[in-house]
Amino acid sequence: MDEPRDLTILALDAEFERGRLHLRGEGALAMIDVPDDHVNGDFLADRQSGFFAEANYTFLTRPWLGLEKTSFIAFTRYDGIDLNVGSFEGTSGDIGDTVKRVTTGVAFRPTPDTVFRLSYFREWQDDAFNNRVNLMNVQFGAATYF
Repeated sequence: MDEPRDLTILALDAEFERGRLHLRGEGALAMIDVPDDHVNGDFLADRQSGFFAEANYTFLTRPWLGLEKTSFIAFTRYDGIDLNVGSFEGTSGDIGDTVKRVTTGVAFRPTPDTVFRLSYFREWQDDAFNNRVNLMNVQFGAATYF
């Protein structure tokens, strides 16, 4: 067993809406009290960060198929996380361990509580040594009562 450790998380949220445009975002920073005597200080993260920024635009709202409040929404989102903020002690090179993603697509809301969403994303993952993996995907999802 080890002594109790501290975890501090700072977060900032923002939201803006005007007409059919809805913008929102969040940023967070975690500071972690890690033991001083662990094997290698480069691989036990004492700071982590993440953020997202999203834009939604409702381009069509009208009754459809007997439903009163249907809408179609175009969206784009950019987000990223850094699971080990900082640089290597030995080389001063940047510690990777990051993921960044851009997502765009359309959503259909037959009711305000139900959504069908088709999206495409590109993702860039860097491991601790900054070896990059590029990903892309097309997704279809449905959700209700949230």
